[in-house]
Amino acid sequence: RAKLSESDVISYDLYRRNAEFAVEGDQFPFELLQVNQMDGVQQSVAQMISSTTFKTTKDYEDLVARLNVVPALIEQTTALLQKGLDQKITPAQVTMRDVPQQVLNLIVKDPAESSMLEPFKEMSSLVPAADQARLRQTATDAFTKKVEPAYQKFHDFLVAKYLPDCRTTIGTNKLPNGDKIYAYTTRQQTTTELTPAQIHQIGRASCRERV
Repeated sequence: RAKLSESDVISYDLYRRNAEFAVEGDQFPFELLQVNQMDGVQQSVAQMISSTTFKTTKDYEDLVARLNVVPALIEQTTALLQKGLDQKITPAQVTMRDVPQQVLNLIVKDPAESSMLEPFKEMSSLVPAADQARLRQTATDAFTKKVEPAYQKFHDFLVAKYLPDCRTTIGTNKLPNGDKIYAYTTRQQTTTELTPAQIHQIGRASCRERV
């Protein structure tokens, strides 16, 4: 660290802090909290595709390969959510209310309307015409035969089993070992070593000053 430039020291310190927090966070069951209205498999697949650049035939072939394994990703997510139910570690029910519709939004009548197949609408000129036709067809097959059925199954699991059994409490402190989880996330998000109670008092004091 002493040999780094001033800007690299900042990068190093940030990286080290994030790495240390990641290691510390391994003691908590965050992997069981896979889905909410802001994040989850109903968001990440489409986001990954939209943020990727496709130029060559291999780029598109890689995307088809990813589409083909989306069902495995969804199955793994479902297994973790089920484990969370078993251990009573779930998101607050209210934060899950929009998720089933988010999943349904991925299931479309016309595959050409799917955001996941957007890259195949106007493909790169570097891809030969024959390859374009082949890739469009294989991508459509992967989407209709694998991706959509997997999302439909996930939707049904959420509606029939997961949401009804999610906790009706709100605070993280209501989870098993929740006070420690809350203290950890408070330190992580505020970049301080203050406790939740100390931060709460700062907020109350600020309110009194304004009054």
